[in-house]
Amino acid sequence: YAIRLQSGNVEVREKGLYKSGTTFVSGDVFRIAVGAGVVNYYKNGTVFYISSTAPSTPLQASVAINSLGGTVSNAMIKAQ
Repeated sequence: YAIRLQSGNVEVREKGLYKSGTTFVSGDVFRIAVGAGVVNYYKNGTVFYISSTAPSTPLQASVAINSLGGTVSNAMIKAQ
């Protein structure tokens, strides 16, 4: 379960495959949440994609930043 951000575009990726997309601007907040056996992808608190793939555990977080000045803030894995 991944969100890829590049040049103002957002890609939802699962197992490396593109699933959905939207756009972003600086300051947008993204979240991937697992609850009741469903994976939801959020942009600024609103669901923009619901996965059709059941979640698998354990979950882990990973970040790669390839843009000068790019940041990730408040990243966490939290039990619901």
